[in-house]
Amino acid sequence: MAFGYLRIDWLTQDEVDVFDLFQKLMSNVGTMSDSKEKRRLTIIILSLLFIPMVIASLCASIIYRDDFDILAYSLHHTVLMSLAWVLNNVVIPVFRNQYNFLMEGTKKTYYYDSDLVNNYAKDIIHKRIGISRFIGKSIVIGTIGILIEIQIFFAAEVIWFQTYRTLFPVYTFGLDLDNIVVLVSVVLYQEVVMCWTANLPVVLLNIAYSTWSHLDLEMKILVFAITNVEKIVMEKSGKRSLDRTDEKHRSEIYESYCCHLAKHHHCIISYFEAYSQAVSLITTLMFTTGFIMFVLVGLSTMSDNLGVKLKLFWFLVFQVIITFGWCWVGQYIADKSAEISEAVMGTPWWLMPKSCHSTLLLIMVRCKKPLVITSSFGQQANMQTFMDMMKSVFQFVSVLYQVTKGENEE
Repeated sequence: MAFGYLRIDWLTQDEVDVFDLFQKLMSNVGTMSDSKEKRRLTIIILSLLFIPMVIASLCASIIYRDDFDILAYSLHHTVLMSLAWVLNNVVIPVFRNQYNFLMEGTKKTYYYDSDLVNNYAKDIIHKRIGISRFIGKSIVIGTIGILIEIQIFFAAEVIWFQTYRTLFPVYTFGLDLDNIVVLVSVVLYQEVVMCWTANLPVVLLNIAYSTWSHLDLEMKILVFAITNVEKIVMEKSGKRSLDRTDEKHRSEIYESYCCHLAKHHHCIISYFEAYSQAVSLITTLMFTTGFIMFVLVGLSTMSDNLGVKLKLFWFLVFQVIITFGWCWVGQYIADKSAEISEAVMGTPWWLMPKSCHSTLLLIMVRCKKPLVITSSFGQQANMQTFMDMMKSVFQFVSVLYQVTKGENEE
């Protein structure tokens, strides 16, 4: 088998279906379609659905500005639906080609024309596909769970809370929600909006997991190839006796494999840079609008309205999972990329020809610049950023709580 970054051709159909599942999840977003007409139609439909809802939620926030519970809830949904509209109608269409490139890249790996490396690659890829199958199903089940959770709160609003403002603050002015026809129309409208909003976590989890999995596998294969370069050379040289001809042959093998180590490293960097550029705007939105939504959910803990508390609690759970996962992926990739330099330092470089020394040195120099996901304003997506965000949210909510408590006592 030849060297190079090639499509994986030894997967079973069942394993291929796992890769296709993630692409299907992305294609469910109409703005990812290959058809320009379908993308344009999807943008128009989503705008007609979301923009009135966002405006109405903002108006509800103004009308209920003296009702702290409804204000927090309405502002939260204003930000959430605005974020969903921006993701579906702006981010995905703009970076559609990059996302397709990233998803197609997950079906490729770097071949070294070495049974030792290829067998290792097959082993870890087969194992990862098993995990990917579970993750893919979990994303599907989680999405269905979100929609079921929405139905439960719709039912609770009608049967239990019966205030309608808890889940329908937008419609309490000018509409008679005690009228079953009006109520059903409102519920169906929100159903459609929520179904599209559910694409938000699906897209984020899909991109984060798929790219993380591919980068993790490729960096593990590269580290394995670097660590076992001497064994690879012995494998390719046929363990012949150490004469001058044999030494020349091994030097040529060393030079060839060191060259491909550098090429493999370059492929990993190129893939990561494409990923970093494609998610830069998403990361920015996550650290800005995400902070606002965290604060609004935190403020809901001061509410005496059980409906508001329950509804926003589940939003908090999903948001923490997505934000934590996004930052963890960034931290993991940065840490894993640093291991490449350590692997190079551990190679028996003294056994290699001098031409290999400069190649290995270039890899180490490139590793000094870690693979870091950043927002548009330079903030890194890592665990430190996640903890700083949680700390800032807690401090902000605590201050507002003390202020609100003081006003109530007065």
